[in-house]
Amino acid sequence: MISLSDGFTIDIFSFLFGSILLVSIEDTILILSLTGIILVVILLLYRQLVYSTFNEEQAKVSGIPVEKINYLIVFLAGITVVTSIQLVGILLISALFVIPNVTAIMYGKGFKQTALLSICFAVFSVVAGIAVSYVFDITPAGTIVLLSISIFGLTMVMKSMNIIK
Repeated sequence: MISLSDGFTIDIFSFLFGSILLVSIEDTILILSLTGIILVVILLLYRQLVYSTFNEEQAKVSGIPVEKINYLIVFLAGITVVTSIQLVGILLISALFVIPNVTAIMYGKGFKQTALLSICFAVFSVVAGIAVSYVFDITPAGTIVLLSISIFGLTMVMKSMNIIK
């Protein structure tokens, strides 16, 4: 369908894997601005976000507008995905949304600890993945995902051996 339309070109690999080299200064400013706005919203509504996420009924009783908070979470996730597509691609976004979080859940003792661990696992995977991809001259996105999955696998093995509780 897309190939039949005149004047419409799209690089599907750019959407799947991202292309950091194609990100302009304007795109960078937009991404940083939206990231700042998202962080401010999270900081301002932290208690309501956590409360409505983990105990919807109690949050409703406490007067928190749970439905609006749920829409806000979806909206913020959508903004994050849309602003990140050109930079890192859909595949890496999906992996970074899921794998570090699942890994952190196995270590974390509460929401704050799990959230911080998730961020640490994601940042480590990205930085180490970029370094490894540079050294071996391979694509960063695949390397980052592979490293993230390796950390998850190692965590699963350690958990099954009761090394971590």
